[in-house]
Amino acid sequence: MAAAGLETSLPLSSSDLSLVDKALRQLKKLHNLCTDPQLGLRNSPPYLPELMSETSVLLIQVWEPYRGCMAAGSLGPGGDEARYLRIHIRNLLDKANRAVLLFRHGRERIFEETSSY
Repeated sequence: MAAAGLETSLPLSSSDLSLVDKALRQLKKLHNLCTDPQLGLRNSPPYLPELMSETSVLLIQVWEPYRGCMAAGSLGPGGDEARYLRIHIRNLLDKANRAVLLFRHGRERIFEETSSY
């Protein structure tokens, strides 16, 4: 258990940045799935495609300084800041993956208004 705590206090690494890229790809995929005209989502709050776009923009803005640090060869954040960013990106990726799975498992039933998907 102690090893896991030490791991999360390490500075951000290239694997963390690859998780960000993966999350951005999943958000784009989810956006594309949500904008299928057959789905017929209404533009009322919360509008899922808009949330995916805004989340992507904010994610890029938050992580951009850390990309610059790593490109310049400096360590970037460590301690609690790195731990928080690492937890945040993993949670976001998990939620995006689960949302994509809803579309995958729902297939055609997702287009039915009474469907639980």
